[in-house]
Amino acid sequence: MKAEAMASSRCGPLGACVLLICAVATAVYTAFPVSVNPCTYSLPRALLAVSGLDPYIVSCAADEDAFTAPLSNGGNDDKNIGGPIVTNLLTCGKPKLPPHALPPFYCCPPMSASEPIDFTFPDPSEPLRVRRPAHAVGAEYMAKYERAIALMKALPDSDPRSFYQMANIHCAYCTGSYRQTAHRELNVQIHFSWFFFAFHRAYLYFFERIAAKLLGEPGFAVPFWSWDVPEGMRMPVEFANASSPLYDPVRNPRHAPPKVVDLEFVRSSVDDKFTDEQQIQQNLRVMYKQMISNAALPSLFHGQPYRAGESDRPGAGTVELFPHNTMHTWTGDLARPSVENMGVYYSAGRDPIFYPHHNNIDRLWEKEVQEEVLVIDGIETDGADMVKFDVYVNAVEYEKVEPGGREMAGSFVCLMHPSMDGTGKGMGIQTSMRVALNELLEDLGADGDDSVTVTLVPRNGKVSIGGLRIVYMME
Repeated sequence: MKAEAMASSRCGPLGACVLLICAVATAVYTAFPVSVNPCTYSLPRALLAVSGLDPYIVSCAADEDAFTAPLSNGGNDDKNIGGPIVTNLLTCGKPKLPPHALPPFYCCPPMSASEPIDFTFPDPSEPLRVRRPAHAVGAEYMAKYERAIALMKALPDSDPRSFYQMANIHCAYCTGSYRQTAHRELNVQIHFSWFFFAFHRAYLYFFERIAAKLLGEPGFAVPFWSWDVPEGMRMPVEFANASSPLYDPVRNPRHAPPKVVDLEFVRSSVDDKFTDEQQIQQNLRVMYKQMISNAALPSLFHGQPYRAGESDRPGAGTVELFPHNTMHTWTGDLARPSVENMGVYYSAGRDPIFYPHHNNIDRLWEKEVQEEVLVIDGIETDGADMVKFDVYVNAVEYEKVEPGGREMAGSFVCLMHPSMDGTGKGMGIQTSMRVALNELLEDLGADGDDSVTVTLVPRNGKVSIGGLRIVYMME
């Protein structure tokens, strides 16, 4: 039994012989805003609500002495300890840079003569930006990102939209340029804590908006470097073109494509210790460990709480430690003392690959709890024999899929159900089967596709199928 057919653009129950079904895209990233007014700069509750974290935020008070933290103080009676982290954006100072740092040596943003503009949510009628993997989006689309970077680099350094200033944002919040208002001895740091995901999401959101505005394409989205799936485990070739604005000469030349990434890479790592296939399999084990095995609790995944008056490095989450940090090091230039550009905080944003790299980090954060589920309805067998059939997704030639291959979604197995009357006949069985699809579609690079092909392959016994459908489930 094998059947395949084309699906319509609408999802729903299909006939018994139509085994191609429609999948709703799950790789759509919506915008999470940063609220701004003349006195306060803050990551809003809306952004933090999606993370499941308490709303401890970075904000700015025009009058530091008069500021009263509006949120929980973490149970501490001292109002200056345990509440939201506050910094004054007008007091950005000299960064703490490593020896032999590359210029420029100042990370603070230009001061604006105009009043800040309050953030407003985008018009719902505007195009929804959908981020796509760099390895699959196509040369034409990558040329748009290339042009966006070129336009940013062409702006004067004093322009806050310039590539120079966008890179400096990361530097300023990572090198001690900003201090906690009530604890001037303590830095504001957006790594090593639960700030990591939320800050970078807001950072990428505005970077993406600027790129889209400069291109004149409201729907433009920065592609992501999907180094967590086999097809994306090489640097996209566009970044290795020395004549392209996407090229950064301060990278590891040994890691240009087609070199496979090493998600456990450190400075002492030995290249070529694995074959490409062995390295890919090791990378997949790393991803499972950091996303699943080692991230059993939300705090283990997100990082530890970070509040006013506390150390600025309370503890990073699993993904920040690696593959985030290791991919920064893998990309940076080992000939440099601090592995610039990508391998150190102050200069990481100077490499155009930083933003597709962090878009992938953002993609790994806390998807909606809804799971796309394939439902196989009306499974019927006479019970006279054991029944087994395998379920494949997007397997053009299922015969060539190895055991455990990514296209193998699951199997239905039913034991014999002999009748009790001694006739040798079976007791008829009617049932259904459900298969989770989110991770599988992501592994196949099909989570943004409009349709998928489902193939059912009989292995033993006789069985009939009533129909297939995809539903969203949450429990």
